[in-house]
Amino acid sequence: MQDVQDAEDVQDAEDAQDAQDAQHAQDALINFVRDFGRWLSRDFPASFSATLTQQFPRLALAFGTRTVSHMPNFVEFSRQDSRRDDEPMFTLQTRGLVSMNQAAFKALGEPGSVALLYDTDEGIVALRKVARTYPNGYTVRKQGTSNSYLVGAQGFTSFNKIPCDVSRRFVGHEYASHTWGFELAEGVEIKNRSSRRAASDGDKDGRA
Repeated sequence: MQDVQDAEDVQDAEDAQDAQDAQHAQDALINFVRDFGRWLSRDFPASFSATLTQQFPRLALAFGTRTVSHMPNFVEFSRQDSRRDDEPMFTLQTRGLVSMNQAAFKALGEPGSVALLYDTDEGIVALRKVARTYPNGYTVRKQGTSNSYLVGAQGFTSFNKIPCDVSRRFVGHEYASHTWGFELAEGVEIKNRSSRRAASDGDKDGRA
């Protein structure tokens, strides 16, 4: 009886080893086919790989990737796109205009006019709510149907030699009651989607 039991144990061990070897072989085959698919889609014309996967649908599934006939027109995600709507933000535009989002407008007390302030030493621009009749006030205008507001500050930026070569976005800071602004050193250049797409295309053209 002991001999029979020993023989069964040996058989069970061999079966387990065979199953493990078979699993390893299957995993290796899957990895090989996946790597081959990636190489195929990279180094062969898209029309060839598309034709191949159409003739052999299971091969496309084994690749673990979606075959496309052209490179997708990706647009890189910018951190500025994920800014919170409830965070006061200001934008200094190229023409010397200052715009603000709804949160900044409310933080300023929803002003009809603002006074423009500038700290030359610290490089800080600020806006303070003032009465519409205030002699140094600048009118705050709502931009169409969007939740943003605009102040024409061309003379202000020109007089203080504030750079407006590109549009820059700033996180707002509170300096006093109904007085909010931003530090020029914290500005983040704004690139529209077409500019980012052109930059992405330039990277692809320059890649070996």
